[in-house]
Amino acid sequence: MSVESRIEALHGSVRTMSEVAREQLDLALAAYRSADGALARTVVDGDEALDALHREVERDCINLIARHHPVATDLRFVVATFKVATDLERVGDLAVKIAKRALVEDWAPTLGDDLDDVGDLAADLVEDAVHAYLDRDADAAREVAARDDELDAACEARTEALFRDLVGSGGPTMTDVSSYLLTVRDLERVGDHGENVAARTVYAVENDAALLY
Repeated sequence: MSVESRIEALHGSVRTMSEVAREQLDLALAAYRSADGALARTVVDGDEALDALHREVERDCINLIARHHPVATDLRFVVATFKVATDLERVGDLAVKIAKRALVEDWAPTLGDDLDDVGDLAADLVEDAVHAYLDRDADAAREVAARDDELDAACEARTEALFRDLVGSGGPTMTDVSSYLLTVRDLERVGDHGENVAARTVYAVENDAALLY
């Protein structure tokens, strides 16, 4: 099998990882909003599948480099693939963290319904970054990376709105507030991983590492 064919096979594995990570994140947010312990446990139990895919991609990247000694663009894509897989695995880890908040005893959230748009922004950013990577589209990757500022602003707005609502309020419990703030932060980190994927794509396609720093 040629280097090009092996790289395409790696791309297929990354596509699968992206789909699994997106599903995990969507399910985790649904479990968090509804305090659905069974759904949360599905996310926690499903993390091993994503971890296994990650290990498979890492192994295939190492074997490809060791056996075929790719150079130039091919080498950059193999290295980028190794890193992209790590970013997707960490998105899965963040989904597990969100899901586990629904497993807290007597968890009954009064917050979270307004996280749908933030969750979609974060998940779409990662998904679109992976599409740019698979298409080797540096321009699309730059556009995706720029959208991380939008997600950061949305997360900051949610945090500020929560604190405004808490002033003089006897509303949500401190456990609810803490969980909400941690979930917002986790979604911001999901976006950071999407930005990483976009930056690695630009590097692989154009040998431009500016977005990596």
